Amino acid sequence: MSFLRRFGILLALAYQSLCTPVFALENGYSGTEDERAAKQALDESKYIRARELAQKILDKGPSIIATFVLSEVHAEFEGNLARALFLIRKARDDFYTAFGPNPNDVEQRLWLRQILQTEANILGAMDSREEQLVVLKQLFDFTQSNQHRVTQIWPLVKLRRFEEARTLGKELISDPDYLVRLTAYNSLMAVEDEARKRRAGYDWGIAGRQLTQGQSCVISMNLALACLQNYKIADAIQYDLEAIKAPDFDCSTHPYAQISGTYLLQGEFQQSISSLLSLRKIPRIGIQRVQSEMTIRGRLVETLYALNQIPAALDRSRQIAANTDRTGSTSASTENYRLRDLVIHWLILSAQIERSSERLSARPLSDRLPLYKEQLALKLERSETAHLTLPYITYATLMTDIARAYYTDIKPWYMGQMAELLGYHIFEQIIEEARALETDEIETGNAYYDAYLGELRWRQGKDEEALSLAEKALAALPQQERLFRARIEAWKADTLWRQGQPEAAIPLYSHVFEQFPTAFRILGLRVPIQIETDGGPTGELIAERLQDSPRIYPTDGAFKLQIDAQSERISLCLFYPSGRRLSCVETKLSDLEEENLSEEAFLAHAIDRFHDHAFAPLVDLTQSDLHSLDGRPVQVDAATAIEDLLGEKKEKKH
Repeated sequence: MSFLRRFGILLALAYQSLCTPVFALENGYSGTEDERAAKQALDESKYIRARELAQKILDKGPSIIATFVLSEVHAEFEGNLARALFLIRKARDDFYTAFGPNPNDVEQRLWLRQILQTEANILGAMDSREEQLVVLKQLFDFTQSNQHRVTQIWPLVKLRRFEEARTLGKELISDPDYLVRLTAYNSLMAVEDEARKRRAGYDWGIAGRQLTQGQSCVISMNLALACLQNYKIADAIQYDLEAIKAPDFDCSTHPYAQISGTYLLQGEFQQSISSLLSLRKIPRIGIQRVQSEMTIRGRLVETLYALNQIPAALDRSRQIAANTDRTGSTSASTENYRLRDLVIHWLILSAQIERSSERLSARPLSDRLPLYKEQLALKLERSETAHLTLPYITYATLMTDIARAYYTDIKPWYMGQMAELLGYHIFEQIIEEARALETDEIETGNAYYDAYLGELRWRQGKDEEALSLAEKALAALPQQERLFRARIEAWKADTLWRQGQPEAAIPLYSHVFEQFPTAFRILGLRVPIQIETDGGPTGELIAERLQDSPRIYPTDGAFKLQIDAQSERISLCLFYPSGRRLSCVETKLSDLEEENLSEEAFLAHAIDRFHDHAFAPLVDLTQSDLHSLDGRPVQVDAATAIEDLLGEKKEKKH
């Protein structure tokens, strides 16, 4: 699936049990003063203190409570789930030895409930669903509480036992306990999400929202995902915002992670960046890092990719490809997450290779050898990454899922690139099989498949079919799909230009520049540009180099690039055919960090900066976002907009 299908409510129910006072009764298992102190530190989320107290107790001898506390610390705080499972099972076995599997004492029964619930939670986080289901059934048999029966739905979903999960969920939405009803609605959304029933998932979400009235984060957040899967993009934003403000924060991952991606697909770069900045400020405990750290980083990498900030994206995509999240708190499979991480890394490598080609074009042959070596290394890494994706081609359901919009984390606005990764024949087969599986929102859904197939036909040089499919897709796609629509317009403009239809192509090129100029680099496209110089020798040399740029068709009567080259300043300004300025990139010798730069190196820097800035979106920010005193709207380049996000704010040289 594209965003996390949370099980926060299930955890909320579990921790409601864990936080129940257990030291009140004199004849039960109250524990020593030290054990009570360790448990109290755990309840207050003072994990380091809890670990120190529990370990000190265990150093003196066996303790069920200390073993339990240490297990929780390993699970929640450190994310060491294997060690946590070992410890909780030891606590369980020691409890059975001391008190038996069905004690009569109230306090002892509360302790056993906590131990079994923690074991079930850890098994769930490890995605050990058969074992988790066994423990949850033991827990229900012990307590006879539907709070523990409803938690069985989640592992049933993960095991794809959908009918059992539906039957149980439908029964429990009438339970007198509000939390049971809430969890049942949330679980029914998960069932239909995994069963790939767009409309049914949305309907259950609306019903759950009627129950909670916007008070539950997890219901609103999952309803937002269901809206996205039903192409209701504005509604998705509305419910994500509601989830952020929900007083009952029962989400296992913060809604900022989800809403940032939805803002991004709309080309709302400022809001996407702001959401990620807000997300960075929210602490995550160990189990949350294990479950979602790479997913959250993936949102950042996607944003950097869209903003044409490829070097920064590459550093982080390598981390993601090497460290796939666990899938315990989502309905996604491990294979789904692994493929997602490899695909995003492959995409970033491809963009960096394009960037390397731009840099090569800016330099004389004598200076190109280091860049050729760098590009070769990138191509080898991309080839190795592509090789790692090959086993997943055999997962038929996973392959069709990536093509079905918003059922995996592979987004429509870059799905077309998968044709190069998978091969044209396999890509087309996946598209047609996925199209045949759709039963809801078919007209809108077909627009996505038409766009994918149209891009494939463009890559194959089948221009007429590509243009026809582009027309159909653009007519039916949601207007909010700005990045995706701009991508389609980019390859459509290229097709029309090559067919000798500049009057039809130029407006499309112009719109792509306004919405998503990164598409030109992603697709490896050249834009028709007339190059004009100031007549000086440096300007003429820059113009000569730009003739070979992989982003420029040198031609008359199109966009214009004006070059003004001085000894210590080079200005490259791009204009629309109408004469309106599109972007202006100025490079000053005094701003560059290298000392004693040669004229050739200075020239190359200027061309590199032109490629990086002219083909990146401008980001609308307010002066308050830029630490100023008023709120006037301004536009800044993408590199400036992400400085705070990356923690790399630079001071200008004086």
